[in-house]
Amino acid sequence: MSANPLRDRRAKIFYGTSAVVLISLFFFLAWSLRMLFLPAIIGALSAYICAPLLNRMHRFGVSREISVLLLFGVFTLLLALAAMQIQSVLPDEKGKLELKVHIKYRLNEKYRHYMGLDSTGTSGNMAYDVLGREFNPMVNRLNNFLLFSHYERSLFEKYKTGYKGEPPISQKIIQYDEANLQEDIKSNRKIDGEDPVAHNTIVEKEESGHSMAHWIILPFVFLFLLMDNGAIKRYFVGLVPNRYFEVALTVLDNVDEAIGNYLRGTFLECSLVGLTFIVLLALFGFQFKWAVIIGVISGMTTAIPFLGTAIGLLTGAAYALLAE
Repeated sequence: MSANPLRDRRAKIFYGTSAVVLISLFFFLAWSLRMLFLPAIIGALSAYICAPLLNRMHRFGVSREISVLLLFGVFTLLLALAAMQIQSVLPDEKGKLELKVHIKYRLNEKYRHYMGLDSTGTSGNMAYDVLGREFNPMVNRLNNFLLFSHYERSLFEKYKTGYKGEPPISQKIIQYDEANLQEDIKSNRKIDGEDPVAHNTIVEKEESGHSMAHWIILPFVFLFLLMDNGAIKRYFVGLVPNRYFEVALTVLDNVDEAIGNYLRGTFLECSLVGLTFIVLLALFGFQFKWAVIIGVISGMTTAIPFLGTAIGLLTGAAYALLAE
C-alpha cells in the first residue's frame, strides 16, 4: 500500500497523459510523412539488395567510398531514365481528353465485335447470349466513367480547332468522339452535373509536382544505407542482454542471409522477366516506350504470386485495346 495515494494518482495521470500525447504525436507525424514511406522503403530495399555487390567490389580492391559512389551514380542514372520514360508517357491535358475518347471508342468497338452485336446493339452471338447479361452492366459503367463532364466537353471543343498553342485534334479522334456521342444518345447516358473548380489544370500540375517531389528522398536513403558500415546492426545487437548476445547474433545473421537471398532472387527473376518482355515486344514491332512500360509492369508484378500474372496480362490487354 502506498504511503501517498495522492502522489501515485498524480503520477498515473502524468504518465498516462504523456503516453497519450506521445502516441498521438507519433501517429500525426506518421500520417504527415506518409508520402515518404514508399520512396524510403524502395531506397532501403535497393541498398539491401546491392550490399553484396558493394562487398564484392571491395574484395576486388575498390575502396568502399568509390564503390558507394559508383553504385549511387548508377542507381541515380537508372532513376533519371525511369522518370524520363514515365514523363514521356504521361499525357497532358489535351492528351488525357484524346485518351479518354480513344479508350471509350475502342472499348465499345471490341465489345460489339466479340459479342457479335450489330449497330443497334442487338443480334448477338452465342457468347452474348451466355455472358451478355453479366457484361452489359459492366460495359455500361465503364462508359459512364469515361463520359465527358461539362468542363471536359468544353475543353475538347476548344482543342478541336487549336488551343493554348496546341495543334488541332486529329480527324480520327473527332470521328471517335462523334461515334461515342451516338453511343451515349442511344444508351441514354447523361452528364449529372458541372465539374468543380478543382478540375483546373494548374491545380492538377501543382499536385503532380508536389507528389513527385517526395521521391527525391529515394536516392538519399539508398546512399545513406550503403554508407553504413554495420553501425545500425551493431546498435540493435547491443540492445540485447549479454547472455542472449551470441544467440541473437546467430539468429540475426541467419535471418539476414535468408531474407537477402530471397529478395535478390526475386529481384533477379523480375529483372529477367521484364527484360525478356521488353526485348521480345520491341522485336515484334511495339513502340519502344510501350515495350518498356509493359515489360517493367510485368517484371515488377512477377513478385506477386498468382495476382502478378493477372496484372501483367491486363496490362497487355489494355494496350491491345488501344492499339490501332
